[in-house]
Amino acid sequence: MRVVLELTWSMLKSNTRRLDNTLYPKKAVAEARMAYRDYCDFLIKKHGNDHVTLTISIKSNYSEHSRQIILEFWNYLLDTSCQVKIED
Repeated sequence: MRVVLELTWSMLKSNTRRLDNTLYPKKAVAEARMAYRDYCDFLIKKHGNDHVTLTISIKSNYSEHSRQIILEFWNYLLDTSCQVKIED
């Protein structure tokens, strides 16, 4: 079972999450996107006033590291969101 999971992650080139802007402020999302712009392309779709769908697509030069980049991006966004909330 573990081999299947590793194969799935190694084949992963994009990841989509729906974000609540009250938990993940727009400022934090923008900062995370800027920090990872060399590794990923981003697509954001607005859903009402408080939610967005964020899709991360790994650039082809970094596809072999897609799992690590995606996980690190989400961790970076979480940390940045916490920092923005503390500063407000």
